[in-house]
Amino acid sequence: MIINYRNIVRNDDNIIISGSASLVKNAYKPNPKGNHKGNHSKRVVVERLGKVLWIDPDDRMKGIFNSPKRGLVHYDLSLDLFTDVSPSDERLAGTKVHISEPSIHTNFGNSYLFFSELSRTPFMSVLRKSFGENTSLYQKVLAHVAHDCLRNGAAIKCGDFLKRDVLSCILSDVSYSALNCDSPYFRRCPMTISRCAFSKRFWRK
Repeated sequence: MIINYRNIVRNDDNIIISGSASLVKNAYKPNPKGNHKGNHSKRVVVERLGKVLWIDPDDRMKGIFNSPKRGLVHYDLSLDLFTDVSPSDERLAGTKVHISEPSIHTNFGNSYLFFSELSRTPFMSVLRKSFGENTSLYQKVLAHVAHDCLRNGAAIKCGDFLKRDVLSCILSDVSYSALNCDSPYFRRCPMTISRCAFSKRFWRK
């Protein structure tokens, strides 16, 4: 992936006064005729980073952005890491821009519809029985399921996704940072005995 900067304009003090950026990746697009001639790659927007406020002078893979999804945020492409930034950060000195807060609970409709439909299947009841009294782990799995299905391809980690969703008011027993850390585990979780047991219960319903 790369950060695609557009229309960056600086003033006489070398402070960025306008410009936007997006996180993009190259996607292979085969020739629809089925032969190799004409195959090409196409840039696809993974996430819009919004207005550019600061770019690391030594490494253009790092910057501070006023993101429509995350608010004021620093992004490091080499680490694929988003971190919060204070409006008083010294790197923003001289920057005259209104720092807008991200929209909260923008995914209310998606989450409501998703879990309404999911509740019509045995999935929810089987999942709840599988974890017994371990409410925290049950809620954590629900968060990861929602994240995987509703993030719509955006490069946003599970905990960050939950902050922007109405589920943050419902799944109160989980930590945002923990969700971000254990995302790789849930993606690569092997077919353990517990997963096999869950699958057998589900298909008996």
